[in-house]
Amino acid sequence: MFLISSLTLHVRLSRRWALFCQSLTEINVAVQQLDEVGREVKLCSHIGGGHYVSVTSGIRCVDFRKWFQPRGQKDPKPTRKVIALNLDQWVRMRKIIEAINNDHPVLAAALP
Repeated sequence: MFLISSLTLHVRLSRRWALFCQSLTEINVAVQQLDEVGREVKLCSHIGGGHYVSVTSGIRCVDFRKWFQPRGQKDPKPTRKVIALNLDQWVRMRKIIEAINNDHPVLAAALP
């Protein structure tokens, strides 16, 4: 039973990693647009399950957040489960992502 649940978790996380990696270009473009004067930036990218990555004007960070669907409501709501990286941290994170993909080809080859 443990092996099956562990394998299921691995597959789910690999898919989420693949979705996240597919969103990297879009996230990087949105981060660059934050420096453009008068530019409205509003990116919200779904990376699987209830997890989203967002970049928004006025908030100079990359926001990783879990969302949930309230019963009987149409729109999902954000939870307090969040990791917000300032732009310097995001630059360092991109390097870490590249290293992870180089060191773990199974993750780099994962499909969403």
